[in-house]
Amino acid sequence: MDVSRCTYWNKVIPSKVLIFYWRLLLNRLPDKKNLKDRNVNCTNFSCSDCGYVLEDSAHIFFTCPTAVQVWNFITSWTGILMPRWYNGLELRNWLASASPNPKSSLILHCICLAALWSIWRFRNDVVFNSGLFKKSHILDHIVVSSFDWLFSRAKVAKIDWNVWLQFPLNSL
Repeated sequence: MDVSRCTYWNKVIPSKVLIFYWRLLLNRLPDKKNLKDRNVNCTNFSCSDCGYVLEDSAHIFFTCPTAVQVWNFITSWTGILMPRWYNGLELRNWLASASPNPKSSLILHCICLAALWSIWRFRNDVVFNSGLFKKSHILDHIVVSSFDWLFSRAKVAKIDWNVWLQFPLNSL
C-alpha cells in the first residue's frame, strides 16, 4: 500500500488524531485481532464492547452496534446521508469526494475523525479502565472535540456554538 495515498494531514486536527487515523488506514492499531496475529497473549479476543465477534478495526469503527449508532447520529446531525463503510479506506475515499466545498469538506473531516477518535477512546477505556468513558459520552465528545478543533485551530471566522449544534456544515 502506498502510505502517502492514505494520509491526510491537516493543521486543524490534532497530530495525535492524525497519526491514529494513519495507523487505522494501515491496519496498525493494536486491536485484538492484530495482537493475536502478533502472538500477544490475551484472555479474550472478542469485541470489548459488544462481545459478538473477533475485535478488529473494521468491527470497532464500522460494524459494532456502538459504531453504527455513532454514524447514524452523525448522519442525523449533519443532514448528510453517510454510506455504510467497512474499513477506514472506504471512509477516506468517501471523505475525499463527499463535498466539493472546501469548508464543508474540512468540517466533515473533523467530525468523522472526531468520531473515530471518540470510538477508540471509548474502546480503550472499556479495555483498560472498566468503562469510565461512558458510551453516552461518545456523541458529546464528537460534537465538542470537532467544535474545539475548528474553533481554536481553523483560520476562519469564529464558529457560533448554537449554529454548530444545529447545522454544523453551515457554521463556517
